[in-house]
Amino acid sequence: EETAISGYVSTTASWAPNSMAPANASFMPTADGFDLDNVDITISKALDEGEWASGYAVELWVGPQASNLGNNVGGTGGNDIAIKQANVQLNAPVGNGLVLTMGVFDAIIGYETANIGDNPNVTRSYGFTTEPFQHLGLLASYQLCEEAALSVGVADANNTVLNPGNRGGNTSAKTIMAAVSLTAPDSLGPLGGASITAGVVDGRAGGAVGGPDTTQIYVGGDIPTPIENLSLGVAWDHV
Repeated sequence: EETAISGYVSTTASWAPNSMAPANASFMPTADGFDLDNVDITISKALDEGEWASGYAVELWVGPQASNLGNNVGGTGGNDIAIKQANVQLNAPVGNGLVLTMGVFDAIIGYETANIGDNPNVTRSYGFTTEPFQHLGLLASYQLCEEAALSVGVADANNTVLNPGNRGGNTSAKTIMAAVSLTAPDSLGPLGGASITAGVVDGRAGGAVGGPDTTQIYVGGDIPTPIENLSLGVAWDHV
């Protein structure tokens, strides 16, 4: 597989009466004006076919919203550069193929995504503010069958993705995670294509004195409707 370069530019225009701020300001533009949210640059090489195939992915955010990820590697005053993903993948010859991902990777739970174009909602839910965005660690993903997939992983402390110096007393603190995704087959008729994901992330936050041990439980899914290209999504977060 060849290396691919892709990405997007997110720019928004928003208006609210009396300059009222959005209910949830996480990853949101200003209440009244034009914004350059971020520029996404992705460089990746997909997994080749065959045993022990390898690949990698690097995804960078540049712009005012890059700092919201918490993984800044440069820039100040709205000209930030942050790492969203930076990992290598390996296809181990176990059963249907066990994909190992090591480095910075996206969280395995959550109904919404940080990438604006991929997000199912125009605004952000309050659940989005409680969920992790990325982890720095090792993730194992396995396709149990066509309708079911399993992911388990271990990572560093919850909010210290890139800066080991901020771990304080939690240098050895680790986050564990697991999630299972189920998709209904087409043979179920109107319910064909419905999906559900359930997962848990447990870890202690970093920081100079260390944060509390936090367990996050997530269940979310989509159900198709009789209207073409319209589905109903439901998500539940418990911290």
